Amino acid sequence: MIGEIDDAMKALVREAPGIGKDIEVVLEAPTKEWAARRNAPTVDLFLYDIREDLKRRAQGFIEQRDERGRVV
Repeated sequence: MIGEIDDAMKALVREAPGIGKDIEVVLEAPTKEWAARRNAPTVDLFLYDIREDLKRRAQGFIEQRDERGRVV
């Protein structure tokens, strides 16, 4: 699934206005060695960090009440 997401992101960037066909789109960690190997215009998409927002996690049951206030 990650490969499909990578492909979709690359396609989205390639179709963006101002991105020419000669611009390479890669998904690699940018290092000094990586940058030294680049000799053409390149757009690099690199996911630096991803974390779960624990405040948005729902736990337990959600009480739904009717017009009399009873839990249904």
